[in-house]
Amino acid sequence: YFGSLNTMIKNYAEKDIDVTVVFVVSDTGNDALNRVLIHKDADLDSTFCAYNTSDRQGLMYLRAITEFFASRYCKNNEITRFIFGDQVGNSKDNYNMGNKTLVNFVSSYANGLRTVYNAAKSYSPYVNIYTFIDSNWNSGLPYDLYIRYDNKEFLDSLNSYIGSMGNIDWGLAHNPYPNYKEDYFSYKDTELIDEYFADRVGFKNIGVIVNYLKSTALSYNNTSRDYIIIEKSVFANMSEQEITADYVYN
Repeated sequence: YFGSLNTMIKNYAEKDIDVTVVFVVSDTGNDALNRVLIHKDADLDSTFCAYNTSDRQGLMYLRAITEFFASRYCKNNEITRFIFGDQVGNSKDNYNMGNKTLVNFVSSYANGLRTVYNAAKSYSPYVNIYTFIDSNWNSGLPYDLYIRYDNKEFLDSLNSYIGSMGNIDWGLAHNPYPNYKEDYFSYKDTELIDEYFADRVGFKNIGVIVNYLKSTALSYNNTSRDYIIIEKSVFANMSEQEITADYVYN
């Protein structure tokens, strides 16, 4: 597996293609390994689980995983980005650590983000580290839902928590793709509004996040945080027009 991964990364790098590594974890089928890698309260049936960032051993393993990649590929800029977790605000499916208040969820997640950041930056100052959100922005999810969080609230809390512990230069990766195929073209996605408190942010109103990141409170060393679009359409049997739009989006 790592042989083929090594070949793929180096082939991309030789063609000057930026390589991004997304750190995700799911049930390994090995109880001992799960105890080390996966949060103790995670639902193993979820698509992706939260990393074990609640104890020293879990953080050491996460650092070792990061250093495995960073020591091999970051020194020569063959990997330029690490993303920690998959669309983490949707914690039930994509970063499951069981039922958690936003404060508890963020503190645990931030420990992992900082671990990845410190490990990667120790090998290259040029590698960028990102958190990852989906298109849900500010839909007014109840505070006692505990399994999914509005991404604006998540980012506000993440920024505040990390800042209180010593700020780091994390960036934001975003999946802005529409929820429904009929909304694939941004001008047809009528649910999207260009307002600060929009329920959802997609291609049509992407300026909501751009403007949010310009806030002084969100900046790092008086500079707006890096922002990238990631993911691709999940729709099968797309028309030629939709395939063209997908290519432009990517």
